[in-house]
Amino acid sequence: MLIFFAGTGALQMFGLRLGILSEVHTRGYGSLPFMLLAFFMGLSVIITSLLGAAMAFRLGEDRKATWSCLLFGILVPLVLLLIVHFER
Repeated sequence: MLIFFAGTGALQMFGLRLGILSEVHTRGYGSLPFMLLAFFMGLSVIITSLLGAAMAFRLGEDRKATWSCLLFGILVPLVLLLIVHFER
């Protein structure tokens, strides 16, 4: 499911619309089972990311590298979003 969302979202970034597959991102296709699946999929990505960061701090040898990866993973997307936002 995550690959489906990533793939259809990536295609939409370049203006390629795939009919009903693209509408999932815009309309949400409101069946309760689908919404619950999408919710728990997103929640699981957040939880596993936090667990991965905790494991990197706890088990990793180089905390500077761990902090660098976390900061770049947060700052780079934010900077790109700000650039796009202020270009409009």
